Amino acid sequence: MDRFDDHIYEVISTNNNIDFVLMGVFNIDLCKCNKLQTMMEVNGLHQVITQPTRVPLKSETLIDHIYVNEKSNFTQGGVVPIGVIDHHLIYTVRKGIKQNKNQHVYIKYRDLKHANEHAYI
Repeated sequence: MDRFDDHIYEVISTNNNIDFVLMGVFNIDLCKCNKLQTMMEVNGLHQVITQPTRVPLKSETLIDHIYVNEKSNFTQGGVVPIGVIDHHLIYTVRKGIKQNKNQHVYIKYRDLKHANEHAYI
């Protein structure tokens, strides 16, 4: 786990000006063990998923994780049961980037009203 922690720290420290998302099947159940989540929080990453992500017949585990460095840039995240397998779909939604309303938007286009299509053949 220490080597993983070193790698996470290295990636985050070299990319500290961008939104960072780390997601996957970690196979560490956050319902039973908080060591990974604590390590991620120390590195500035926050877990988005809070519900069980794998639900076989007799148990529930939270082994699929999504960690983000700027929680305020994400509007929601969750779990969607898809019914085909015992792993649920996980997702997060990033907020859109707003443009300055006082800024002009220029659209370039080509007027083809008088174009002769035979001239291009």
